Amino acid sequence: MGIREVYTGAQSGELMGLHCFTSDMVTWQGVPFSQIPQWAWWQTSEAKFMTGGFGAGFLRGHKNSATDMVGLVGIPYSRVQNRGVRTDATGYPDLYPSLHPFTAPWFQVGAVANQVCQHHGFATGVASGAYTTSTVGVLSLTFDCFS
Repeated sequence: MGIREVYTGAQSGELMGLHCFTSDMVTWQGVPFSQIPQWAWWQTSEAKFMTGGFGAGFLRGHKNSATDMVGLVGIPYSRVQNRGVRTDATGYPDLYPSLHPFTAPWFQVGAVANQVCQHHGFATGVASGAYTTSTVGVLSLTFDCFS
């Protein structure tokens, strides 16, 4: 099993999908929990903003209350490419036109990220942005994809 893993959003009963990374693929570090915006708890590319040295990343979920630190996994720029999709696109089982990444459950956003990134030939990915389009109620979502 890899040193770090990201939840893919896939679940069947009690079984959950994980994508594991080896120690040469990612870097783990602690960051101050108080500096992480509330919206960052859905799978985001928070690592590139928090650490300044990575192309993408995800919060690990482990929090040390005594030190106010939370685990952050960083993915090097060389392994990351950005991909996008509109919420009215077809072919992604967990994507629907009114999906909004700031209000949708984090696991659903993770599932869409995984589906979009795998469609483009990557192992998995994390959501990195949402933008309005000229179509009312439809967003353009971006994902940082990596293998």
